[in-house]
Amino acid sequence: MKDDRVDLTWTEGLFTAQVGIMWVLSALFGKQDRDKHGGDIHERWVSSIEGAAGEYVVAKYLGKHWDFTVSQPGDEFEFKADVGPYQVRQAQQHHYRMTLRKGADTDKPDVPFILVTGTMPHYRVRGWMYGREAMQDRYWSDPNGKGYAWWVPANDLRPMETLPGPKEVEEDKLFFEGDL
Repeated sequence: MKDDRVDLTWTEGLFTAQVGIMWVLSALFGKQDRDKHGGDIHERWVSSIEGAAGEYVVAKYLGKHWDFTVSQPGDEFEFKADVGPYQVRQAQQHHYRMTLRKGADTDKPDVPFILVTGTMPHYRVRGWMYGREAMQDRYWSDPNGKGYAWWVPANDLRPMETLPGPKEVEEDKLFFEGDL
């Protein structure tokens, strides 16, 4: 079993923080300005920086290049999977759960979602689950009073060793072309 711990270097932390900041600024100054999940601007900065770091952590864990996207203000937002054909969810505490949201994720039943826990610069890659497996009634709840979503405990996730390769994940227009 591969160690699930991934530590970022100072330069990797700087790089991912810059991407997270660009995500927030793009939303604040662009057409997609919406904070769907509540929270103040400080929470937005933190969640975007940690989310960018989480995506980078998965790419580093898999030994792949992170091909991130930032929408320019005024451009239409285009969905692209986070790392190759995979979606990444980041949670700050190791006991937190992977979250999928109705509307934002319901059109991704065949996509593998990967949970990363921790904060800059120390993370853990906890496991993965297909969207359809996560979107079950038993995971549907509102634990923090900010809206219902599917909340999947890390213990219910599949081990990373069983993650299907990019070519095994069903080809879809949502994924970028080419090999990871």
